[in-house]
Amino acid sequence: MITKQDIKQMLGVDITISSSMTEALKLWDDMYCDVPPWASENVIPLSMPAVIASKAAKMVTIEAEFGCEGSERADFISSQLEPVREKLRTLVEYAAAKGGLVFKPYVENGSVTVEYIQGNCFYPTSFDSNGNITGGIFYTRKTVGDMYYTRVEYHQLKGNVYTIKNVAYQSCVKESIGVKCSLQLVPEWAGMDEELNLNNIEKPLFVYFKMPFANNIDPSSPLGVSIYAKAVNTIKDLDEQYAELIWEYRGGELAIHATEDLFRKNKDVYKLPKHGKRLYRLLESGADNKNIMQVFAPAFRDQSLQSGFNEILKQIEQQCGFARGTLSDVSQVEKTATEIIHAKQETYTTVSDIQKSLQNALEHLMYIIDVWADLGGLAPAGEYNPMFSWDDSIISDRKAEFAEKLQLVQSEILGADELRSWYTGEDIKTARQNLPQSRVEE
Repeated sequence: MITKQDIKQMLGVDITISSSMTEALKLWDDMYCDVPPWASENVIPLSMPAVIASKAAKMVTIEAEFGCEGSERADFISSQLEPVREKLRTLVEYAAAKGGLVFKPYVENGSVTVEYIQGNCFYPTSFDSNGNITGGIFYTRKTVGDMYYTRVEYHQLKGNVYTIKNVAYQSCVKESIGVKCSLQLVPEWAGMDEELNLNNIEKPLFVYFKMPFANNIDPSSPLGVSIYAKAVNTIKDLDEQYAELIWEYRGGELAIHATEDLFRKNKDVYKLPKHGKRLYRLLESGADNKNIMQVFAPAFRDQSLQSGFNEILKQIEQQCGFARGTLSDVSQVEKTATEIIHAKQETYTTVSDIQKSLQNALEHLMYIIDVWADLGGLAPAGEYNPMFSWDDSIISDRKAEFAEKLQLVQSEILGADELRSWYTGEDIKTARQNLPQSRVEE
Protein backbone atom coordinates (compact mmCIF):
# COMPACT_ATOMS: atom_id res chain seq x y z
CA MET A 1 0.00 0.00 0.00
CA ILE A 2 1.06 3.59 -0.66
CA THR A 3 1.56 5.47 2.60
CA LYS A 4 0.06 8.76 3.79
CA GLN A 5 3.53 10.27 3.43
CA ASP A 6 3.68 9.16 -0.23
CA ILE A 7 0.32 10.85 -0.92
CA LYS A 8 1.50 14.03 0.77
CA GLN A 9 4.67 14.01 -1.35
CA MET A 10 2.83 13.37 -4.62
CA LEU A 11 -0.17 15.69 -4.26
CA GLY A 12 0.32 17.76 -1.13
CA VAL A 13 -3.03 16.43 0.13
CA ASP A 14 -3.83 15.08 3.58
CA ILE A 15 -5.91 11.91 3.72
CA THR A 16 -8.56 11.32 6.37
CA ILE A 17 -7.52 7.85 7.44
CA SER A 18 -6.00 6.92 10.78
CA SER A 19 -3.11 4.54 11.32
CA SER A 20 -5.49 2.11 13.04
CA MET A 21 -7.70 1.98 9.92
CA THR A 22 -4.67 1.57 7.67
CA GLU A 23 -3.51 -1.38 9.77
CA ALA A 24 -7.01 -2.89 9.83
CA LEU A 25 -7.35 -2.64 6.03
CA LYS A 26 -4.04 -4.45 5.60
CA LEU A 27 -5.03 -7.13 8.12
CA TRP A 28 -8.39 -7.80 6.41
CA ASP A 29 -6.65 -8.00 3.04
CA ASP A 30 -3.99 -10.39 4.40
CA MET A 31 -6.67 -12.58 5.97
CA TYR A 32 -8.67 -12.68 2.74
CA CYS A 33 -5.53 -13.67 0.80
CA ASP A 34 -4.66 -16.44 3.31
CA VAL A 35 -1.56 -14.72 4.72
CA PRO A 36 -2.69 -13.62 8.21
CA PRO A 37 0.02 -12.79 10.77
CA TRP A 38 -0.60 -16.05 12.66
CA ALA A 39 0.00 -18.31 9.64
CA SER A 40 2.95 -20.66 10.12
CA GLU A 41 4.26 -24.07 9.16
CA ASN A 42 1.93 -25.63 11.73
CA VAL A 43 -1.06 -23.29 11.39
CA ILE A 44 -2.35 -23.30 7.82
CA PRO A 45 -5.23 -20.82 7.30
CA LEU A 46 -8.61 -22.35 6.47
CA SER A 47 -9.58 -19.51 4.08
CA MET A 48 -12.50 -18.72 6.40
CA PRO A 49 -12.43 -14.95 5.64
CA ALA A 50 -12.84 -15.69 1.91
CA VAL A 51 -15.59 -18.21 2.69
CA ILE A 52 -17.46 -15.65 4.81
CA ALA A 53 -17.19 -12.91 2.17
CA SER A 54 -18.18 -15.33 -0.59
CA LYS A 55 -21.25 -16.58 1.27
CA ALA A 56 -22.39 -13.03 1.95
CA ALA A 57 -21.89 -12.06 -1.71
CA LYS A 58 -23.90 -15.05 -2.96
CA MET A 59 -26.83 -14.28 -0.68
CA VAL A 60 -26.77 -10.56 -1.53
CA THR A 61 -26.64 -11.00 -5.30
CA ILE A 62 -28.67 -14.15 -5.92
CA GLU A 63 -31.27 -13.31 -8.59
CA ALA A 64 -30.47 -9.60 -8.17
CA GLU A 65 -31.63 -7.47 -11.09
CA PHE A 66 -31.09 -3.77 -11.67
CA GLY A 67 -31.20 -1.24 -14.47
CA CYS A 68 -33.25 1.75 -15.52
CA GLU A 69 -36.01 2.56 -17.97
CA GLY A 70 -38.01 5.49 -19.30
CA SER A 71 -36.04 6.87 -22.26
CA GLU A 72 -33.23 6.30 -24.74
CA ARG A 73 -30.86 7.75 -22.14
CA ALA A 74 -32.15 5.20 -19.63
CA ASP A 75 -31.47 2.38 -22.11
CA PHE A 76 -27.92 3.70 -22.60
CA ILE A 77 -27.26 3.83 -18.86
CA SER A 78 -28.64 0.32 -18.41
CA SER A 79 -26.43 -1.03 -21.21
CA GLN A 80 -23.31 0.50 -19.63
CA LEU A 81 -24.10 -1.38 -16.42
CA GLU A 82 -23.92 -4.81 -18.08
CA PRO A 83 -20.24 -5.47 -17.11
CA VAL A 84 -21.14 -4.54 -13.52
CA ARG A 85 -23.99 -7.06 -13.55
CA GLU A 86 -21.67 -9.79 -14.79
CA LYS A 87 -19.09 -9.15 -12.05
CA LEU A 88 -21.43 -8.11 -9.26
CA ARG A 89 -21.00 -11.18 -7.04
CA THR A 90 -17.21 -10.95 -7.15
CA LEU A 91 -17.31 -7.20 -6.50
CA VAL A 92 -19.59 -7.63 -3.49
CA GLU A 93 -17.24 -10.31 -2.15
CA TYR A 94 -14.27 -7.93 -2.35
CA ALA A 95 -16.31 -5.19 -0.67
CA ALA A 96 -17.46 -7.51 2.11
CA ALA A 97 -13.89 -8.61 2.77
CA LYS A 98 -12.30 -5.16 2.78
CA GLY A 99 -15.08 -2.94 4.07
CA GLY A 100 -15.96 -1.33 0.77
CA LEU A 101 -15.26 -0.97 -2.93
CA VAL A 102 -15.11 2.01 -5.30
CA PHE A 103 -16.89 2.22 -8.66
CA LYS A 104 -15.17 4.84 -10.83
CA PRO A 105 -16.70 5.34 -14.30
CA TYR A 106 -14.86 7.12 -17.12
CA VAL A 107 -15.44 7.71 -20.83
CA GLU A 108 -13.58 5.46 -23.26
CA ASN A 109 -14.21 5.08 -27.01
CA GLY A 110 -17.72 6.48 -26.94
CA SER A 111 -18.94 4.49 -23.96
CA VAL A 112 -18.64 4.54 -20.19
CA THR A 113 -16.27 2.04 -18.61
CA VAL A 114 -16.45 1.34 -14.88
CA GLU A 115 -13.20 0.83 -13.00
CA TYR A 116 -13.24 -1.05 -9.69
CA ILE A 117 -10.90 -0.07 -6.85
CA GLN A 118 -10.74 -2.35 -3.82
CA GLY A 119 -11.02 -0.88 -0.35
CA ASN A 120 -7.31 -1.08 0.45
CA CYS A 121 -6.38 1.00 -2.65
CA PHE A 122 -8.58 3.98 -1.84
CA TYR A 123 -8.01 6.89 0.53
CA PRO A 124 -10.77 9.39 1.42
CA THR A 125 -9.66 13.01 1.64
CA SER A 126 -12.89 14.75 2.67
CA PHE A 127 -16.47 14.03 3.64
CA ASP A 128 -19.59 16.04 4.46
CA SER A 129 -21.53 16.36 7.72
CA ASN A 130 -23.52 13.20 6.89
CA GLY A 131 -20.38 11.13 6.50
CA ASN A 132 -20.62 10.98 2.69
CA ILE A 133 -17.20 10.99 1.05
CA THR A 134 -16.68 14.06 -1.18
CA GLY A 135 -13.03 13.57 -2.09
CA GLY A 136 -10.73 10.63 -2.56
CA ILE A 137 -7.44 9.33 -3.89
CA PHE A 138 -6.96 6.15 -5.91
CA TYR A 139 -3.69 4.62 -6.96
CA THR A 140 -2.65 2.20 -9.68
CA ARG A 141 0.72 0.52 -10.25
CA LYS A 142 2.16 -0.67 -13.56
CA THR A 143 5.41 -2.32 -14.59
CA VAL A 144 6.95 -1.32 -17.93
CA GLY A 145 10.24 -3.05 -18.64
CA ASP A 146 12.39 -2.78 -15.53
CA MET A 147 10.61 0.31 -14.22
CA TYR A 148 7.75 0.57 -11.74
CA TYR A 149 5.14 3.28 -12.33
CA THR A 150 2.60 4.62 -9.85
CA ARG A 151 -0.36 6.78 -10.85
CA VAL A 152 -2.36 8.64 -8.23
CA GLU A 153 -5.77 10.05 -9.17
CA TYR A 154 -7.31 12.73 -6.97
CA HIS A 155 -11.03 13.62 -7.01
CA GLN A 156 -12.50 16.55 -5.09
CA LEU A 157 -16.00 18.09 -5.03
CA LYS A 158 -16.27 21.65 -3.67
CA GLY A 159 -19.69 23.18 -4.06
CA ASN A 160 -20.63 22.32 -7.64
CA VAL A 161 -17.05 22.36 -8.96
CA TYR A 162 -15.38 19.01 -9.49
CA THR A 163 -11.61 18.60 -9.85
CA ILE A 164 -9.71 15.55 -11.11
CA LYS A 165 -5.90 15.40 -10.99
CA ASN A 166 -3.53 12.71 -12.25
CA VAL A 167 0.10 12.42 -11.14
CA ALA A 168 2.61 9.74 -12.17
CA TYR A 169 5.86 8.59 -10.54
CA GLN A 170 8.52 6.13 -11.68
CA SER A 171 11.00 4.02 -9.76
CA CYS A 172 13.46 1.22 -10.40
CA VAL A 173 12.60 -0.22 -6.98
CA LYS A 174 9.18 -1.78 -6.35
CA GLU A 175 9.01 -0.60 -2.74
CA SER A 176 9.50 3.09 -3.61
CA ILE A 177 7.32 5.56 -5.55
CA GLY A 178 10.49 7.18 -6.96
CA VAL A 179 10.38 10.49 -8.83
CA LYS A 180 7.66 12.36 -10.72
CA CYS A 181 7.34 11.54 -14.43
CA SER A 182 5.07 12.11 -17.43
CA LEU A 183 1.82 10.18 -17.83
CA GLN A 184 2.90 9.58 -21.44
CA LEU A 185 5.48 6.99 -20.32
CA VAL A 186 2.74 4.43 -19.70
CA PRO A 187 0.59 3.70 -22.80
CA GLU A 188 -2.61 3.20 -20.76
CA TRP A 189 -2.19 6.62 -19.13
CA ALA A 190 -1.07 8.58 -22.19
CA GLY A 191 -4.48 10.10 -22.95
CA MET A 192 -5.28 11.21 -19.41
CA ASP A 193 -5.52 14.86 -18.37
CA GLU A 194 -3.20 16.04 -15.63
CA GLU A 195 -6.02 18.23 -14.34
CA LEU A 196 -9.69 18.50 -15.26
CA ASN A 197 -12.27 20.89 -13.78
CA LEU A 198 -16.02 20.34 -14.25
CA ASN A 199 -18.93 22.58 -13.27
CA ASN A 200 -22.49 21.87 -12.12
CA ILE A 201 -21.63 18.52 -10.55
CA GLU A 202 -23.87 17.49 -7.64
CA LYS A 203 -22.16 14.31 -6.43
CA PRO A 204 -18.65 12.81 -6.60
CA LEU A 205 -17.87 11.07 -9.89
CA PHE A 206 -16.95 7.92 -8.01
CA VAL A 207 -19.03 5.70 -5.73
CA TYR A 208 -17.86 4.22 -2.46
CA PHE A 209 -19.93 1.07 -1.84
CA LYS A 210 -19.65 0.81 1.94
CA MET A 211 -20.41 -2.17 4.15
CA PRO A 212 -23.31 -1.17 6.45
CA PHE A 213 -21.61 -2.10 9.71
CA ALA A 214 -20.55 0.23 12.51
CA ASN A 215 -16.85 1.06 12.38
CA ASN A 216 -15.47 -0.03 15.76
CA ILE A 217 -11.87 0.39 14.58
CA ASP A 218 -12.17 4.16 14.05
CA PRO A 219 -15.72 5.46 14.66
CA SER A 220 -14.82 8.82 13.10
CA SER A 221 -13.74 7.27 9.78
CA PRO A 222 -16.06 7.37 6.73
CA LEU A 223 -14.67 4.01 5.62
CA GLY A 224 -16.52 0.74 6.07
CA VAL A 225 -15.30 -2.31 7.94
CA SER A 226 -14.95 -5.91 6.81
CA ILE A 227 -17.82 -8.30 7.43
CA TYR A 228 -15.39 -10.32 9.57
CA ALA A 229 -13.90 -7.30 11.39
CA LYS A 230 -15.40 -8.40 14.73
CA ALA A 231 -14.31 -12.02 14.20
CA VAL A 232 -10.57 -11.53 13.62
CA ASN A 233 -9.43 -13.13 16.88
CA THR A 234 -12.03 -15.89 16.63
CA ILE A 235 -10.89 -16.77 13.11
CA LYS A 236 -7.36 -17.00 14.50
CA ASP A 237 -8.67 -19.41 17.16
CA LEU A 238 -10.40 -21.44 14.44
CA ASP A 239 -7.20 -21.83 12.40
CA GLU A 240 -5.29 -22.89 15.51
CA GLN A 241 -8.03 -25.30 16.59
CA TYR A 242 -8.04 -26.91 13.15
CA ALA A 243 -4.26 -27.27 13.34
CA GLU A 244 -4.75 -29.11 16.66
CA LEU A 245 -7.32 -31.41 15.04
CA ILE A 246 -5.01 -32.24 12.13
CA TRP A 247 -2.15 -32.91 14.54
CA GLU A 248 -4.43 -35.22 16.54
CA TYR A 249 -5.01 -37.33 13.43
CA ARG A 250 -1.39 -37.32 12.32
CA GLY A 251 0.14 -37.71 15.77
CA GLY A 252 -2.27 -40.47 16.75
CA GLU A 253 -1.82 -42.47 13.56
CA LEU A 254 -1.63 -46.24 14.08
CA ALA A 255 1.97 -47.46 14.32
CA ILE A 256 3.97 -50.46 15.48
CA HIS A 257 7.14 -49.91 17.49
CA ALA A 258 9.46 -52.82 16.72
CA THR A 259 13.15 -53.58 17.27
CA GLU A 260 15.38 -53.89 14.23
CA ASP A 261 16.28 -57.54 14.86
CA LEU A 262 12.75 -58.59 13.93
CA PHE A 263 13.40 -57.69 10.28
CA ARG A 264 15.69 -59.04 7.61
CA LYS A 265 18.74 -57.05 6.72
CA ASN A 266 19.65 -56.25 3.13
CA LYS A 267 22.97 -54.44 2.57
CA ASP A 268 22.98 -52.93 6.06
CA VAL A 269 19.38 -51.76 5.61
CA TYR A 270 16.49 -53.44 7.41
CA LYS A 271 13.86 -54.57 4.95
CA LEU A 272 10.32 -53.65 5.97
CA PRO A 273 7.15 -55.32 4.67
CA LYS A 274 5.39 -53.72 1.75
CA HIS A 275 3.68 -50.47 2.81
CA GLY A 276 5.47 -50.85 6.16
CA LYS A 277 7.43 -47.60 6.17
CA ARG A 278 4.39 -45.73 7.40
CA LEU A 279 3.28 -48.43 9.84
CA TYR A 280 6.56 -49.50 11.51
CA ARG A 281 8.79 -47.32 13.66
CA LEU A 282 12.11 -49.09 14.19
CA LEU A 283 13.87 -49.18 17.55
CA GLU A 284 17.54 -50.00 18.01
CA SER A 285 18.19 -53.51 19.33
CA GLY A 286 19.99 -53.87 22.61
CA ALA A 287 20.34 -56.03 25.69
CA ASP A 288 17.26 -54.48 27.26
CA ASN A 289 15.54 -53.76 24.00
CA LYS A 290 15.21 -56.97 21.99
CA ASN A 291 12.42 -58.69 20.08
CA ILE A 292 9.97 -55.95 21.02
CA MET A 293 6.80 -55.28 19.03
CA GLN A 294 4.31 -52.83 20.51
CA VAL A 295 1.21 -51.39 18.91
CA PHE A 296 0.84 -47.61 19.17
CA ALA A 297 -2.87 -46.76 18.90
CA PRO A 298 -3.81 -43.93 21.27
CA ALA A 299 -7.41 -42.93 21.78
CA PHE A 300 -8.36 -40.03 19.55
CA ARG A 301 -9.64 -36.78 21.06
CA ASP A 302 -11.25 -35.87 17.76
CA GLN A 303 -14.80 -35.61 19.11
CA SER A 304 -13.89 -33.00 21.71
CA LEU A 305 -11.72 -31.10 19.21
CA GLN A 306 -14.46 -31.18 16.58
CA SER A 307 -16.98 -29.98 19.14
CA GLY A 308 -14.68 -27.10 20.06
CA PHE A 309 -14.15 -26.33 16.38
CA ASN A 310 -17.91 -26.16 15.83
CA GLU A 311 -18.40 -23.88 18.85
CA ILE A 312 -15.85 -21.47 17.38
CA LEU A 313 -17.75 -21.50 14.08
CA LYS A 314 -20.94 -20.59 15.93
CA GLN A 315 -19.17 -17.64 17.51
CA ILE A 316 -17.92 -16.49 14.09
CA GLU A 317 -21.46 -16.70 12.71
CA GLN A 318 -22.70 -14.41 15.45
CA GLN A 319 -19.85 -11.93 14.97
CA CYS A 320 -20.42 -11.79 11.19
CA GLY A 321 -24.21 -11.43 11.38
CA PHE A 322 -25.03 -14.93 10.12
CA ALA A 323 -27.71 -17.31 11.38
CA ARG A 324 -26.73 -20.45 13.26
CA GLY A 325 -25.90 -23.18 10.76
CA THR A 326 -24.56 -20.89 8.03
CA LEU A 327 -21.02 -22.06 8.79
CA SER A 328 -21.44 -24.44 11.72
CA ASP A 329 -22.93 -27.91 11.94
CA VAL A 330 -26.30 -27.58 13.65
CA SER A 331 -27.23 -30.49 15.90
CA GLN A 332 -30.96 -29.81 15.81
CA VAL A 333 -32.97 -28.97 12.73
CA GLU A 334 -35.86 -26.53 13.17
CA LYS A 335 -39.15 -28.16 12.30
CA THR A 336 -41.78 -25.45 12.19
CA ALA A 337 -41.93 -22.63 9.64
CA THR A 338 -41.79 -20.09 12.47
CA GLU A 339 -38.62 -21.66 13.89
CA ILE A 340 -36.98 -21.72 10.46
CA ILE A 341 -37.79 -18.06 9.79
CA HIS A 342 -36.55 -17.05 13.24
CA ALA A 343 -33.28 -18.93 12.68
CA LYS A 344 -32.73 -17.19 9.34
CA GLN A 345 -33.65 -13.71 10.55
CA GLU A 346 -30.07 -12.81 11.53
CA THR A 347 -28.73 -13.60 8.06
CA TYR A 348 -31.69 -11.91 6.38
CA THR A 349 -31.05 -8.67 8.29
CA THR A 350 -27.36 -8.66 7.34
CA VAL A 351 -28.07 -9.42 3.69
CA SER A 352 -30.87 -6.87 3.51
CA ASP A 353 -28.64 -4.14 4.96
CA ILE A 354 -25.90 -4.88 2.41
CA GLN A 355 -28.46 -4.86 -0.42
CA LYS A 356 -29.70 -1.41 0.66
CA SER A 357 -26.15 -0.08 0.69
CA LEU A 358 -25.48 -1.67 -2.70
CA GLN A 359 -28.66 -0.19 -4.16
CA ASN A 360 -27.64 3.29 -2.99
CA ALA A 361 -24.23 2.79 -4.59
CA LEU A 362 -25.74 1.60 -7.89
CA GLU A 363 -28.15 4.56 -8.00
CA HIS A 364 -25.16 6.88 -7.54
CA LEU A 365 -23.36 4.95 -10.30
CA MET A 366 -26.31 5.56 -12.65
CA TYR A 367 -26.09 9.27 -11.87
CA ILE A 368 -22.38 9.33 -12.81
CA ILE A 369 -22.98 7.50 -16.10
CA ASP A 370 -25.73 10.04 -16.83
CA VAL A 371 -23.29 12.91 -16.14
CA TRP A 372 -20.61 11.44 -18.42
CA ALA A 373 -23.25 10.85 -21.11
CA ASP A 374 -24.08 14.58 -20.93
CA LEU A 375 -20.45 15.70 -20.95
CA GLY A 376 -19.47 13.37 -23.78
CA GLY A 377 -22.67 13.59 -25.81
CA LEU A 378 -22.92 9.80 -25.66
CA ALA A 379 -26.72 9.47 -25.74
CA PRO A 380 -29.78 11.73 -26.16
CA ALA A 381 -30.88 13.53 -23.02
CA GLY A 382 -33.80 12.05 -21.12
CA GLU A 383 -35.14 10.95 -17.75
CA TYR A 384 -34.31 7.56 -16.27
CA ASN A 385 -36.07 5.53 -13.59
CA PRO A 386 -33.86 3.15 -11.55
CA MET A 387 -35.25 -0.39 -11.23
CA PHE A 388 -34.14 -2.94 -8.62
CA SER A 389 -35.24 -6.44 -7.69
CA TRP A 390 -33.71 -8.36 -4.78
CA ASP A 391 -34.35 -12.00 -3.93
CA ASP A 392 -35.78 -12.65 -0.45
CA SER A 393 -35.78 -16.45 -0.57
CA ILE A 394 -33.35 -16.54 2.36
CA ILE A 395 -36.26 -16.03 4.71
CA SER A 396 -39.37 -16.59 2.61
CA ASP A 397 -40.82 -19.64 0.90
CA ARG A 398 -41.57 -18.25 -2.56
CA LYS A 399 -43.82 -21.16 -3.57
CA ALA A 400 -45.92 -20.80 -0.43
CA GLU A 401 -46.07 -17.03 -0.88
CA PHE A 402 -47.20 -17.41 -4.51
CA ALA A 403 -49.94 -19.83 -3.50
CA GLU A 404 -51.09 -17.40 -0.81
CA LYS A 405 -51.17 -14.43 -3.20
CA LEU A 406 -52.95 -16.49 -5.87
CA GLN A 407 -55.64 -17.33 -3.33
CA LEU A 408 -56.01 -13.60 -2.58
CA VAL A 409 -56.45 -12.92 -6.32
CA GLN A 410 -59.10 -15.63 -6.56
CA SER A 411 -60.85 -14.06 -3.55
CA GLU A 412 -60.67 -10.68 -5.35
CA ILE A 413 -58.68 -9.19 -2.49
CA LEU A 414 -55.58 -8.76 -4.66
CA GLY A 415 -55.46 -7.76 -8.32
CA ALA A 416 -53.94 -9.96 -11.03
CA ASP A 417 -51.71 -7.06 -12.03
CA GLU A 418 -50.41 -6.82 -8.45
CA LEU A 419 -49.60 -10.54 -8.46
CA ARG A 420 -47.80 -10.27 -11.80
CA SER A 421 -45.86 -7.21 -10.61
CA TRP A 422 -44.69 -9.08 -7.50
CA TYR A 423 -43.79 -12.23 -9.45
CA THR A 424 -41.98 -10.63 -12.42
CA GLY A 425 -40.57 -7.49 -10.83
CA GLU A 426 -42.40 -5.28 -13.36
CA ASP A 427 -43.88 -1.99 -12.21
CA ILE A 428 -47.65 -2.07 -11.75
CA LYS A 429 -48.35 -0.20 -15.00
CA THR A 430 -46.23 -2.58 -17.09
CA ALA A 431 -47.68 -5.61 -15.32
CA ARG A 432 -51.22 -4.43 -16.13
CA GLN A 433 -50.30 -3.94 -19.80
CA ASN A 434 -48.74 -7.41 -20.01
CA LEU A 435 -51.73 -9.26 -18.57
CA PRO A 436 -53.70 -11.47 -20.99
CA GLN A 437 -56.48 -9.39 -22.60
CA SER A 438 -59.18 -11.51 -20.98
CA ARG A 439 -57.88 -10.59 -17.50
CA VAL A 440 -57.63 -6.90 -18.42
CA GLU A 441 -61.27 -6.87 -19.58
CA GLU A 442 -62.31 -8.42 -16.28
